[in-house]
Amino acid sequence: MINDISFKKYFAFGIFLLFIGLICNPIITAQTEEDDLVDLEVGMCGFPGNKHTVQLTQNELYELDELFDSIGKRLNETKSTTEAKVIFYDAIEQLSKYGLLSGLSAKQVQDLFKIILSNQKKIDSDSLGIKENSNCIIAGRVTGAFFFSPAIKFLNNFLEENYDFFLFLIFLRPLLLMTFAFGYPIIPLRLGSTITLGGYTEWMMEWATHYSNGWIVTAGENRTKKWVGDLLGDLDYIDMSFVGTNLFYVGVDGFFGLKIYNPLNGKTSFMGYAKKVKIESGWIDEIKHPALYRGVILRGKALWFQIKKVWDEVFDSESENFLTMLMFARSLWQFGRLHLWVKFWKSLSEKYDWKWRNFEDKIYF
Repeated sequence: MINDISFKKYFAFGIFLLFIGLICNPIITAQTEEDDLVDLEVGMCGFPGNKHTVQLTQNELYELDELFDSIGKRLNETKSTTEAKVIFYDAIEQLSKYGLLSGLSAKQVQDLFKIILSNQKKIDSDSLGIKENSNCIIAGRVTGAFFFSPAIKFLNNFLEENYDFFLFLIFLRPLLLMTFAFGYPIIPLRLGSTITLGGYTEWMMEWATHYSNGWIVTAGENRTKKWVGDLLGDLDYIDMSFVGTNLFYVGVDGFFGLKIYNPLNGKTSFMGYAKKVKIESGWIDEIKHPALYRGVILRGKALWFQIKKVWDEVFDSESENFLTMLMFARSLWQFGRLHLWVKFWKSLSEKYDWKWRNFEDKIYF
């Protein structure tokens, strides 16, 4: 009988504890989820009123990083700007689910970008180097990236050109700082923001070059380009020196798009349109059939070396006998054969998208 009473007491106490647990669990869970929220700095570059903060859970943050990696991978596999635009517009739909579009709908952002793309002047792709791209869809996830407004770039260039005028330095340098701090109200559709990648600092006779790190993919007039690793901009620089020397190297110019700063890993994810991109370090071509690529270059170099050797002998020779003329004729025939051979491999690479960009330069130079 006593055991029966004790059992009933313990059973009732257990039910009471279970009831308390069920009441408290949602409160504890809600508090834990609130503690796990991360404040993200989000900006729509190239649009007025661009900065705001979005709170996401760490799990959503991981999903966001995975989404950007997926966007980069898909962009790197594109064969045309049209394909890149489809990926870009699809990515806007995905990002809108996280509330990252500054209160705009996905359709509104897509329409804005269609207007921006239609207002850009084309750049001749023939003038672009192997590490450049223009009028391109761009995506990236990097550390050490800074986004400057068109006003900052204009004032920086003005100060550089008028550095001898003391009054300009007095009045415009604070204005430059204010522009840097508070942004800019009006953005012409042909300007866009400037992204710096890496920089140079000098202080008290000590100097160092600082690199950004991560990946950037572009798909534009110079086809698909990808940079991975330590990155250093090579378009221009922005001088923010006040006492020492602080240069920020411009890697992307004319950028319109979304930027998201993750305080947990210090990386900025960004996606949008860029007028011009040029990055010196960390470039990876990701060519197809690399063994064949190296073999073609080595064979081409060997033929070119033989041709130049014959030319040296011909032009250094003091006598113009029949043998010399024969050697010269043979070298011209070899040069013609080499030219056709290089042209054949170049057309084959372009036809099957092997990404053997400018490989002829590696043969002739």
